[in-house]
Amino acid sequence: MTTEDGSPSQKLLSAISASRDDGEFSDLVLRHAAGSFKVHRIIVCPQSRVLHKACSWDFKEASIGVVEMADMSYLELKKMVGFLYSTSYDDEIPEETKQEAGNHVSLLQLHARMFALGDRFDVLGLREVAVKKYLSRGVGSWEPLEFLESIYDVYRRTPTSVRQLRNVVGILVRKNLQKMLDDEVIAKGYDKVLDEVPEFTKDLLGIYTKAPLYKDCLTCSSNQAF
Repeated sequence: MTTEDGSPSQKLLSAISASRDDGEFSDLVLRHAAGSFKVHRIIVCPQSRVLHKACSWDFKEASIGVVEMADMSYLELKKMVGFLYSTSYDDEIPEETKQEAGNHVSLLQLHARMFALGDRFDVLGLREVAVKKYLSRGVGSWEPLEFLESIYDVYRRTPTSVRQLRNVVGILVRKNLQKMLDDEVIAKGYDKVLDEVPEFTKDLLGIYTKAPLYKDCLTCSSNQAF
């Protein structure tokens, strides 16, 4: 049954999100140096095997109700918590957090980092959402320098066996490679990434070896390799 205020499932999500915001009935704290989040074990633990393990086994976290969330930014933690309560996360990067450790944080970098958090905390749904957002950004708002910068996050924050986002990077390279090589500045950035991220270079060689033909060439024969 749907009402003017939305479906029952939407109301439930709103109520759950509200309980997170005011901390009511919370029984777990995700603590970060920049701030903490009061959450509910019944919400976050079933979605993350890592948090489930920390709160279920004979660990300190289970007894004191606090999990230290290190090696991530406060923004990343905030968005992961948001996902656990709403099945998604927003694309906003506040002005005060756009400069992180002296480096600009782009949307593609954010999505790559959220994907890595999904892998690290074993939140499958978060990985899937991050991949879709990364692909949507790469296709809908193509910014080659932003893309090249994000490759470092894609390849350095997850193990080789985690392929989903790396496969998307390969798709975007094949779709846009000629345009990148036609721009001297972008081409230099591309060469730099090839030198500094050898796994990316290896993946590209594998892609072109397995499938050298891509789309149709408009100025030569059909399925010309490029």
